Amino acid sequence: MACPVRMACLVWILMVCVPLGAAAQAHGASVPVVQVDWASFLHQHDLVWEQLPKQWNEGAFLGNGKLGMMVYATRADNRIDFHLGRTDVTDHRKAPDRQTSIWTPGTPPHYDYPRLDVGRMALRPAGKIVSGTMRVSLWDAELAATIVTDRGELRLRAVTSHEEMVDRIEVESTETTVDGQPDRGAGSFCPATRSHRDGWCSRTTRDASGMSPIRRRPADWGGVVKVCVQGLLAGGDYATAWTEVATGTAGGSVRGRLLVTT
Repeated sequence: MACPVRMACLVWILMVCVPLGAAAQAHGASVPVVQVDWASFLHQHDLVWEQLPKQWNEGAFLGNGKLGMMVYATRADNRIDFHLGRTDVTDHRKAPDRQTSIWTPGTPPHYDYPRLDVGRMALRPAGKIVSGTMRVSLWDAELAATIVTDRGELRLRAVTSHEEMVDRIEVESTETTVDGQPDRGAGSFCPATRSHRDGWCSRTTRDASGMSPIRRRPADWGGVVKVCVQGLLAGGDYATAWTEVATGTAGGSVRGRLLVTT
């Protein structure tokens, strides 16, 4: 899968190596050849968490420039959080006829068109979380994590597609329930219900009536897509949709996939 890091490397080669090659040809010299195994080189610089991060600003991060997520453990509630974010989900009270108040005269960004917290997908394992590690591959822009519980182990893979506005989370679990049945953990959406907060302000941006009940809609492929819609004070709303797919068993483990968009 292509990723921003790979594109940056290619741009660097074009900017540096091509002009050097042209200059060398002009003087009759041989053109330098750059032979680098970029996947292996970048692997040395992957982001590694030897302990599970405990909050969003410590978390492993993924994204495509518009949609993304921060991944961390909330040990007090025994869950792994995939905190969702999208850059164009903002307040728009100073410009109710548009999606955002940006560029409206007299609208400071921290007060009048702040980004809004979307919410998070929470993965709750069958057992109590004991430990874990995470690694973000710079070459693949992909997260790999291992979560150890007192009932087994969960191996996670997560990526934000660069072509579609979708976060994909793969789960492979060796956990078992109390009666010995395979369990890949339970996923649920936790909508953001608080007012917008950052270092400068605290303002209510959502409709006081709250959010719509989570809706279940049948999908073309036979599964079910769940949707949560959150309204805004200035009118309009935004929605988060997700679905879970069982992908089989192998070697004593059970596998599943979670797809999320907002």
